[in-house]
Amino acid sequence: MFQNKLSGGVVSGALISFLLIVFASVAVLIADQGADGNIRTAEDALWWSVATITTVGYGDRYPVSSEGHVVGILLMFCGVGLFGLLSGSVASALLGSRQQETPDMEQLIEKLASLERKLDALRQTVSDSGR
Repeated sequence: MFQNKLSGGVVSGALISFLLIVFASVAVLIADQGADGNIRTAEDALWWSVATITTVGYGDRYPVSSEGHVVGILLMFCGVGLFGLLSGSVASALLGSRQQETPDMEQLIEKLASLERKLDALRQTVSDSGR
């Protein structure tokens, strides 16, 4: 069960990253299309999106329009959050093996009943030996 949550979180993070890069690339390419900026091709937009979401931000490509700046701000915040998700997943994977499974209520009741039967048998043995 724990592994499914972990792999689900990693897959979700990768999918969100991919979609953010694609949508941010398209958005900044459209936003800076008429402006006198340096993001002119899809390759430039993709390079800018990856550099921005990974919080590297080389500065060789950057949006010049207000809309492009808003896309950049959103992409930066999402990038920081996604790296938090990644580091949390790694920590969960490392610490998850120490987590013990708690028994459910039926198991506890069954063990308690078994102990009561053994205690009754012990009482009976003590009572019989005392006679």
